[in-house]
Amino acid sequence: MKKIAIFFIALLSLGLTTSSCSDDENTSIVGKWIFSQEGFAVEGGQEVLEPYQHTTGCNQDYFEFTAEGVVKNENYFNEGAGCESDLSMGTYLKSDNSLTLTISGETVNATIITLNSSTLKIKVTVVEGAETVSYITVFGR
Repeated sequence: MKKIAIFFIALLSLGLTTSSCSDDENTSIVGKWIFSQEGFAVEGGQEVLEPYQHTTGCNQDYFEFTAEGVVKNENYFNEGAGCESDLSMGTYLKSDNSLTLTISGETVNATIITLNSSTLKIKVTVVEGAETVSYITVFGR
């Protein structure tokens, strides 16, 4: 009877460990995220998204989040002589579905709409005078 109880506890512990690892893996923002779509939310919350336009012939624009709280944003452009990049670095803080980015002295607060192993979708809401605009960006791995 004691062996059955020990086996059951070991099996239960293994199951909890496995599920917590897969949950962490599915909800981790750490890694490189490539721009996929961008747009905005209109009245009633409906999203209007279009494919993100990467510069033809260059690497794809991306955000990269490290486990240490560092964020890197690299955008590529072509000014006639070949591809060049614009690299910005800063910090981030993720708490539940909130994401705060501070890059080049600018702080942006975003809401995480989707975060799984393949998709990161965020919304940034900006108040411009009497108008409120919600910008949506979708990233893929």
